[in-house]
Amino acid sequence: MPKRDLIVRLEDIRIMIRSIETIMSDAGSAESLLQSEVHKLAPERAFEVIGEALYQIQKEHEKTWITDVSRIVSLRHLLAHDYFKVKHELLWMFGKEKIPELKQEVLAWIDRENIRLFGTTHPNLD
Repeated sequence: MPKRDLIVRLEDIRIMIRSIETIMSDAGSAESLLQSEVHKLAPERAFEVIGEALYQIQKEHEKTWITDVSRIVSLRHLLAHDYFKVKHELLWMFGKEKIPELKQEVLAWIDRENIRLFGTTHPNLD
């Protein structure tokens, strides 16, 4: 099976970050999130995808530009393997505290990769 390109994995993370931001905004509060199965499950899945993408990136690349990458990967393992231990209040807090920083780091890494590959942060790939 071919490996997914680094920039594709980073884009996967960016999309999942946007999903988490949307769900958290729609829920409005941790209490509202806890009342809705959809609002509880969507961030779980998004954090799982983010953690798996970072796990694969970490295996394939020497340098990661993500703070607390090990914590995020560990969260993914918890969600996938110990799902019954998930505390949605903690996911809410993790989302509020970690997502803004993670978003900035991922966007900066995408820009670095675009510059490295195409010489610009916004390549025209048409």
